[in-house]
Amino acid sequence: MVSEQAPIDSSNADDELSKYMGDEGIYNRWIKEITTVQQSRTRRLYERAGEKIVKIYRNQLTLDSYAKNTDTINHVMFNILWSNVQILKPALFARMPKVVVERRFKDQDDTGRLASWIAERCTTYALDEQRDKAMWAIRSAVEDRLLPGIGQCFVHYKAEFSDGTNDDGTPLVDETNNVVKIPTPGTEKAIIEYAFWQDYLTSQSRSPYELRWQARRSYMVRSELIDNFGPDIGRAISLTADKRKDKLSDSDGEFLRQAEVWEIEELSTKLRFWISTGYKKGPLKVQKDTIKFKGFYSYPRPLLATTTTDNMTPTADYVIYERLASELDYLTKRISAMVECVRLVGITAGPLFEKIKNVLKLKDGDLWPVENWAAFTDKGGLKGAIDWMPFDMAATAIPVLMQQRDAILADIDLITGIPDVVRGSTDAQESAAAIQRKSHWMVLKLQERQEDVQRFCRDLVGKIAEVIFEPGLFADETIALMCGYDQMPDDDKANYPAALQLLRDDRLNTFRVDIETDSTIAADEDENIAQWQNYMQSISSMVSQVQGVSQFAPELLHPMIESAKSAARVLRTGKSVEGAWDSAWKQVEDRMQNPPPPPPPPPPPPDPMVDVKMRELDLKQQDQEFNQGMKQQELQLKDQVAQMDFEIKSQNTEISGLKVQSQQQNDATVAELDKFKEQFRQFVDSQMLTLNAKEVELESAKLSHAIETTHTDQVLSAVELAHQQKQNEHNNAMDVHGAVLSTADHHAGTLDVAQAHQINIHNAQTDRLKANNLRQSDTQKLKPKV
Repeated sequence: MVSEQAPIDSSNADDELSKYMGDEGIYNRWIKEITTVQQSRTRRLYERAGEKIVKIYRNQLTLDSYAKNTDTINHVMFNILWSNVQILKPALFARMPKVVVERRFKDQDDTGRLASWIAERCTTYALDEQRDKAMWAIRSAVEDRLLPGIGQCFVHYKAEFSDGTNDDGTPLVDETNNVVKIPTPGTEKAIIEYAFWQDYLTSQSRSPYELRWQARRSYMVRSELIDNFGPDIGRAISLTADKRKDKLSDSDGEFLRQAEVWEIEELSTKLRFWISTGYKKGPLKVQKDTIKFKGFYSYPRPLLATTTTDNMTPTADYVIYERLASELDYLTKRISAMVECVRLVGITAGPLFEKIKNVLKLKDGDLWPVENWAAFTDKGGLKGAIDWMPFDMAATAIPVLMQQRDAILADIDLITGIPDVVRGSTDAQESAAAIQRKSHWMVLKLQERQEDVQRFCRDLVGKIAEVIFEPGLFADETIALMCGYDQMPDDDKANYPAALQLLRDDRLNTFRVDIETDSTIAADEDENIAQWQNYMQSISSMVSQVQGVSQFAPELLHPMIESAKSAARVLRTGKSVEGAWDSAWKQVEDRMQNPPPPPPPPPPPPDPMVDVKMRELDLKQQDQEFNQGMKQQELQLKDQVAQMDFEIKSQNTEISGLKVQSQQQNDATVAELDKFKEQFRQFVDSQMLTLNAKEVELESAKLSHAIETTHTDQVLSAVELAHQQKQNEHNNAMDVHGAVLSTADHHAGTLDVAQAHQINIHNAQTDRLKANNLRQSDTQKLKPKV
């Protein structure tokens, strides 16, 4: 007998669901969803642990001591968390990823090859344009993964929009008669944004593939609210998200206060909702899916720490070894306390305190006097006056504590997978093989986390590529600039429209966006170089055989080129090489299908008799030309000889005339010299007579001066003036005489011995005359005194 089931009363359920209808219902529903997740026990424990871990990483206790101006032994710590994170961050992410876009199936496809090349260039350009910001966002996500346990980023589309128009210039409107906004070419961007770990929230689920919704929280000021949601809603939102301890008063500017806004992406409806606790009338905005990401979400699968299959909330790595880290800090504090006990301190008797204090200040070799030495020694001297505090037990305990601390540090390294070789503290007696094994095991333990970070970067790059080639987001002109259309070969330019259309329609479904191996960890180009070297060796060997194959088996050329293209597809940067092989094979096929025309047949051989006769005629003609040339050369030589004879005779005649003319000139020169000598002799004689006369005059002047010693000073001055004039005339005559002598030397050369003797006599007379003048002048200077 089947029991009848009682009817279910659905009135209460309908009443319960009615509050989630309409705009207010949407607000209530999402506030309920978010509050449920935030107030769950796992979420509260996760956030509490995350905040504690971040404080430990930053040494928050020490920072607080700075604010309180206190510094005690309790602040000493061995921050093993900071050390581990600083080691693991560069091991997981060290540089920007290298984008590789490949065809899913590496077969012959010129359009697919060009499309993958365009997608790779555009995505690389988008990453390079935001290199610093993207590096910071991914590195922050990796740091969140290592500290609280979850790291997340998302891709955001941004552009400047303008009103769309039809071909006839009329406004472009949608089905609701609203003007359609289209992006301005050159302003489109696909940006990687960082999501703070406490602001990222998901629905409660057991795996990332069961998520119903994902959300992130942001804080906006009034101007941002108006820009994003319009003036009506933007001004109606209450700014209640101020978490600062010093609350802002009403007199403070409103531009400092913020509102809490949640952006929610729901998978089932493929809608995006903006909800704020400061606006309860409904959602701030609801947007349809315009970007159309694969999987709908703008987030990749997050970087998660330790999780289990029953819950997606991660457990931070530090929680796994937190007790050991606390023990490490405790031992470090004890070691510091023991070191504080190792001090040279002691006690002494009160009356002797000043003396002992002075003794401790003495330098080497100094002494300090002590009164009543006998009584001092009876009391035991210094040993009886001072007693030092023992610290032997503390010094003995320090090595034991340090050994225990090293053991705990080894246990932590065993858990985290960070060996001592990475920390730079290895045993000096340890072999190189042992160190290599440690490094190898570290790589194995890090491999899963490294692959997860590479996957995370690959998902972000893939979403950037999806945004670029989604119709209506990036203009064709922008894509052409990003991929370098102007630098493409002509064949690629011809296939460019088909390749771009394939990317627009397919949106990378038949392509695979990948990140180069180890590109986010460290720069390792050795493998790539080795691949290219092997490829070039294989191609060189094949090219050396092409000529023989083309002659004897041309049908093998196509398989050889296909082999070269297949090898190029495997290389990371072999797309351009593959295109070059395609172009070369087309040229080979064109030559094989359209061979060049055969050369014309050679002319018939000439008659040998005709050739002999032609040669005889040529020889005769050459003999005649040679004879004519010889005759012309003989005539030219005769003319040259006659001309040379005439020139020689003319030169001899000129030489004879020059000789006669030179003799006449010499005779005239000798006669002129003789005449000049006679004139000079006469001039010298006249000068001698003049000088003699002047001597007589001078002697008479002396006598007159001796007689007329009583003349007045005026007469003496007149005589002195007259004498000075005469002396000037004599000097002028002597100057003229010197000029004449210089002219005679110039024309006649050296004077003979007689002339030189007369000149010496004249010079002696001149000197004698000057001496007399000096004596006379001295006499005149003495007369006034007499």
